[in-house]
Amino acid sequence: MSHFYAQITESARKTTPTARGHHSIETVTQSWKGQIRVRMWRCNQTQVDKYTVILQPHGRKDDRGIIIMEGNLDSP
Repeated sequence: MSHFYAQITESARKTTPTARGHHSIETVTQSWKGQIRVRMWRCNQTQVDKYTVILQPHGRKDDRGIIIMEGNLDSP
């Protein structure tokens, strides 16, 4: 069973697209002016779910950019 689950809850589609991830999951939402990358993963050493939210230029394929927020899902 997958540990992570993602949905696109608002779009032009009639159905809700979903994705599953076992060890990590990443989404990219973008406009022509930039993109937001959200990555969630499970730390094997601490067994804690972690996340990072990054602001990037449009079309960026790596993790470089401005980190908006990062932390553990256990402590919002």
